[in-house]
Amino acid sequence: MDHHGLFQHIYCNGSVCIKQGIGRRCILGFFALVLSGLTSIGSYYWSDKLVLGLSGARPADRKTDFDLFTVTENIAMAAGIPNPRYI
Repeated sequence: MDHHGLFQHIYCNGSVCIKQGIGRRCILGFFALVLSGLTSIGSYYWSDKLVLGLSGARPADRKTDFDLFTVTENIAMAAGIPNPRYI
């Protein structure tokens, strides 16, 4: 089946669901669509917090990690970018 046939198959199945009313397949498809949308929105807004929490990152502190802080500060100055907040 080429990509035009696949699109037609999906479109026809969607119209069958609309014509025949809500069935079990349509409800599962709708649930998958809603779950996909919520996951996409959540990852767009909270992905940075999720990754930082899972990796165990913490705010950089000059007193605790002096060597690492000064090295990253020097690299950031040379590159002309702001210092990283988390290590």
